[in-house]
Amino acid sequence: MVKIKVTKEFDFAELINHIKNTSYQPKEYLAKDGSTKVIVGSLGSITFDNKNFIYPETNFRIEVEKEVTEKTEIDNLVEIVIIDKNIPHTSVFYNTSINERLSITRYRPQVFYMLNDDSTITRIWENGKLVD
Repeated sequence: MVKIKVTKEFDFAELINHIKNTSYQPKEYLAKDGSTKVIVGSLGSITFDNKNFIYPETNFRIEVEKEVTEKTEIDNLVEIVIIDKNIPHTSVFYNTSINERLSITRYRPQVFYMLNDDSTITRIWENGKLVD
């Protein structure tokens, strides 16, 4: 399966759930505004480097791995198709899967990319299959 890294934004309660769901893996989580840090220690302890308070609405940006299949709905799916005269045509589709695009397109796509939040792209499908 293809795994991609995506950035998600969690409030404090969602961060604690994320820490639980990842089995208390050692890591540091910095608040989006840089005001405080949540630290998961090597033995699963959670400490706060809080010179400021942590409010329930404090947001944290977390990079998580997501497993992608051809059925996965992608927020910004970039499709490249060669229609005629070897000229590539590019389209962006919102909240759609590779399977959806393959089922309705007249032309066989060459490649699919995912447009990331930081404006980079990640190749996820090429020549009829998911990339590793």
